[in-house]
Amino acid sequence: MARDHFATLGLTPGDYAPVEIERQFHRLRGPLVATLTAPGRHAAARAELEALYVAYRALSRASTTTPTRSNLPIADDATHPSRVRAQAPEAELRELILASVEDGLLRHSRRQAIIEHARALGLGEFQAQLYIAQTLYGGADVLGPSQAAQPRRRQRTGPAVARVAAAGVLALAVFLALLRWSGV
Repeated sequence: MARDHFATLGLTPGDYAPVEIERQFHRLRGPLVATLTAPGRHAAARAELEALYVAYRALSRASTTTPTRSNLPIADDATHPSRVRAQAPEAELRELILASVEDGLLRHSRRQAIIEHARALGLGEFQAQLYIAQTLYGGADVLGPSQAAQPRRRQRTGPAVARVAAAGVLALAVFLALLRWSGV
């Protein structure tokens, strides 16, 4: 990601247990919460708390994921081309969105920060809003290949046709019964 979450939490890059990350988060959070009451420091403390929370969420999510073959380093050399590959802007934006969600909700200030980050990545505001919606509500891949290009499966129309036919036969029977009753 563009921000160094380890530096925000005061940790050196590495693999930490979730308990260690949470301990460091609470250690840094306490003094910042105390400075929220200072009028001259309120805005800066709030911004630092936001960054701290996003870093905590990002590292907590990263520590709970199990390493797969694709994200294991191939070589010990940090300059190896496969190790230095850049993260796709969409994946980076999704990680930032997931890290910014608090109890299932995304604050307006965090949404605006995500949109600004998307602009820095070369994505438009509309695309950023789509990624936010897709990530939060788990919809289909909105920005993926067009659905029109894929052949659609034919819907089963058998039961619907049978219902319409049954309703028609019933209506005809009622009509004939009314004709017989009226004596025409």
